[in-house]
Amino acid sequence: MMYLMAMTALFLGTTLTNKMIYEEKRTKTMHMILGMGVPKEVMWLGKILAIVIMCALFGVMNILVHVLFVWVKFGILMKFNSMAITMVFITVPLLCYGFIALASVAYMYFSRMNIVGMFIQIVPYLAVWEVSSELIKFTQVPIYVMLLSLGIGVVALLVSMLFVCGMSKERIVSRVD
Repeated sequence: MMYLMAMTALFLGTTLTNKMIYEEKRTKTMHMILGMGVPKEVMWLGKILAIVIMCALFGVMNILVHVLFVWVKFGILMKFNSMAITMVFITVPLLCYGFIALASVAYMYFSRMNIVGMFIQIVPYLAVWEVSSELIKFTQVPIYVMLLSLGIGVVALLVSMLFVCGMSKERIVSRVD
């Protein structure tokens, strides 16, 4: 389930980041928004919030469809304990949202991120795959794994916000090819 949530968040999140930041930068929509006096931090937070909401909704829907499929097809009703709920619905998504935020800063700062941006999601995706395959051995998820994942996600979000605060508007609206 952690893998499904990460897959949904990273692939959908990166696609939305591409559309909401790179495409708006390319079509000069971002230039108009910033020109109307909207602070770049508010614009970025709004876009990240929209991406997080969409990823959370689709992630929960993905999990529910998977549970329903396993129940209908195999007659097995999956049950979540508190640690599984924490990892699937809080820790892993927050970690993924942190990586999406870092990718969004790269889309805002650099030009020609269309191709490179697709590969940003692969590293955290493979990391979650490896961690989830190792955690199958445990009946209870080690608390340090949860805290480390939460910490990385929160730090990535804070670092992204600091980068956006330090970025000039001119750099954001620079030419995109």
